[in-house]
Amino acid sequence: MDRPLLWILLHTYSLSGVLGRHVFVDQPRGWADAQKACRAEHTDLSPVTSVRDTDGLRKASGGTLKRRWVGLHKNNSVWRWSGGGVLTDYKPWKDREPNNWLGKEWVVEILPTGEWNDRQEYKNSSFFCLSLTLVSENLRWEEALEHCRRQEGDLLAMPSDTHHLLALSELQKTQTQRVWIGLRYLGNRWLWVNGDPMGFQGWSKAGGRSPKANGEETLPREPRCPALDGSCGALTREGLWEACDCRERLSFICD
Repeated sequence: MDRPLLWILLHTYSLSGVLGRHVFVDQPRGWADAQKACRAEHTDLSPVTSVRDTDGLRKASGGTLKRRWVGLHKNNSVWRWSGGGVLTDYKPWKDREPNNWLGKEWVVEILPTGEWNDRQEYKNSSFFCLSLTLVSENLRWEEALEHCRRQEGDLLAMPSDTHHLLALSELQKTQTQRVWIGLRYLGNRWLWVNGDPMGFQGWSKAGGRSPKANGEETLPREPRCPALDGSCGALTREGLWEACDCRERLSFICD
């Protein structure tokens, strides 16, 4: 049963991908006001942690990019995303940027080329919001996946700590204890069904721990060869991933 399902998942993720995740808001305002608007109406200002995110912004704005706010800002001399998490390997700065012109540029806009430029936060600009949807209906994992894809989205992937923190923020707005995410054990490995890389790891102790040479424990590792009733991933209110029975009925998050 898993083999045809694996084929379906791996051959349809490109049809959904980042569609439905980023929202273009054509209401020019300063960066801080754009952040407030995104948090009020969506989830947060958009993080851009990969080429896929950049492509998502381009699609959200009708196929082309212009100068728009995204969620990157400098806090205590460290570049951070509005929803949490620091800047990682993906950082397509424009040549000679960031330059902190006049010592007043600590927020970021994306340019038509997909490159980044630091800018003064009071300048008015349209912006991109990340919009995650927590669906309260309790469904089996595969039913939840189908629901998200009917909405031109996908079960949520968390390839970075930024996406993980944003999902956790959305979950903690409710009383829900666990939700399905787009994590599945197929083909002898855990994967995000939308094709995102498995970078960030958030497994609970239930996944097991790897002992260090001195007898101490490392961070939880992923469950290996889980039983048939533990091959679908859920996110808990504590911010941890758990391997669960795919037939269990849970709420879920779509991107």
